[in-house]
Amino acid sequence: MHEDGGGSRSRGPGEVNRFRELTSFYALAWTNWALTTAFLALLVGNTFAERTEVGPRTAIIEGLPPLPIATTLLVLFAVLAVALARQRAQHRRERERDEAARARTSERLRKKLAEWEAFVAERAGAENARVVVRPSDASVMWTASSGTLGAGKPCIVVTSAFWAGLARDEDKLRAAMAHEAGHVAARDVELFHWLLACEWALAVVGAVVLSLRIALYPLLTSSRPIGSLLFFVLQTALGAFGVLACWSALLKARELQADAFAADVLGTSESMQAFLRDRLAAREREALPWSQRAWRALVQPALAWRATLPALRGEIGGSIELQLGLATTATIVTGWWVATFLARYAALEGYDLWLYAPIVVGVAAAGYLFGWWRAHDASGVRPLGAAIRSCVVFLAPSVVLVPASMGLLQLTTGGSLAAPGSGLGAQLVATIIAGIVVCGLEGFFVAIGVAGHALDALRARPSPTVTSAAATMVACVGLVGAGTFVGLFVEQIVQSEQPLVFAALFATGGATAAPFAAMIGHVAAGVVLRRRRGGRR
Repeated sequence: MHEDGGGSRSRGPGEVNRFRELTSFYALAWTNWALTTAFLALLVGNTFAERTEVGPRTAIIEGLPPLPIATTLLVLFAVLAVALARQRAQHRRERERDEAARARTSERLRKKLAEWEAFVAERAGAENARVVVRPSDASVMWTASSGTLGAGKPCIVVTSAFWAGLARDEDKLRAAMAHEAGHVAARDVELFHWLLACEWALAVVGAVVLSLRIALYPLLTSSRPIGSLLFFVLQTALGAFGVLACWSALLKARELQADAFAADVLGTSESMQAFLRDRLAAREREALPWSQRAWRALVQPALAWRATLPALRGEIGGSIELQLGLATTATIVTGWWVATFLARYAALEGYDLWLYAPIVVGVAAAGYLFGWWRAHDASGVRPLGAAIRSCVVFLAPSVVLVPASMGLLQLTTGGSLAAPGSGLGAQLVATIIAGIVVCGLEGFFVAIGVAGHALDALRARPSPTVTSAAATMVACVGLVGAGTFVGLFVEQIVQSEQPLVFAALFATGGATAAPFAAMIGHVAAGVVLRRRRGGRR
């Protein structure tokens, strides 16, 4: 087997490990799953709770009734138990299939596979690896294990149809193996399988619980809006939508990052482009039903995009950025629902600040990491126009999804962001303002992420650092604080009776100045880095 011209190389001290970005994807996915699971359990427990109405929009659960608590804990236990059972069964099934496939492998094929195993191990930085050929008419290959969480050796599975199609085209097979080596290098296959098992368990338990809720509807019908079947269905669907959007974005991002890794270790993007275009041509000849096409669109990035140079440099593309925006907004809304539920119906209204604080922290983390990675590219600093487009795509869903969810609140519970008794117009305005506020909050932290990347790029840091994040956070929040101080100072001069109006006005100006300051810093960092490279030459 020939060696490619690029060979494998070690990562320099200032070179970004592209798989670090997947950490933020996983954090968002696990957060969304945990919130949705908790909310599903709370909704089930609430179905059996007896409350005392203490106001037009508030009712409390008195004491600690055993039945609601037991049903809530039962749902949580069921999700975890089903996930564990699925993961163990999947692991045992994969091991048995691998053993059977290796037993049928000829000695000649084993020698050939040993060469590719050495190739994968060297490129992925692993001690060893396994390549297994399984009999199948489907022309696919995948990484079954990356050798973490006690899974043993990294393992790549190739179907016999895929091997037969590429065994004589060594350049394309090398590109395919380099792609799978990327999944091994990411060290996330087992983590992804656990996430998949947990989300599958949530879907199964959620479907069973929802079916029982519908079947028991005549017995559990209540005048309490919070106990309505419509509320149960819509809020469960919202959480499931967020989980699905984030899972899909993670799947696609993993493939794109593995493609970029392959182009990097091969030393050229030409082999990867040829391989991906060959796969695209074969796919265009397939006659698949619409359901399979829809599923493929959900779990795989478009091959036409994957074969482009931007994608092979690590660009995730607008569709994944939009999905991340949808997932982030759905996570925010689900967290808001959980906090509101506990505040209004579990006698925790005195703890509103503590209930909503984790949501703000989550928004800050998600927004910062998105802004940081979207400001980065292979050259160090991404063009400003492209970074802004990515940020706008990411923020757009919050303007629509937040008001829609608030409308569902009004529809299913009778609650409203507007004052009790307000007309439809006031309620509509309140929901629109809520969407703008959430979008503004996300945008503020995305801008801080862009500024943090500029600082890290100047410091030659390969991934987000706490020190740069803290520095940019203090600077941008300082702009808002300075604006508030100036507003109060102006109020003293003009002797107005509305100091809060002046403070809010100037604070908004400070918050608006933060993104512009971030953009200036981003552009300045690009100029400095280009001059540094020119000086080295």
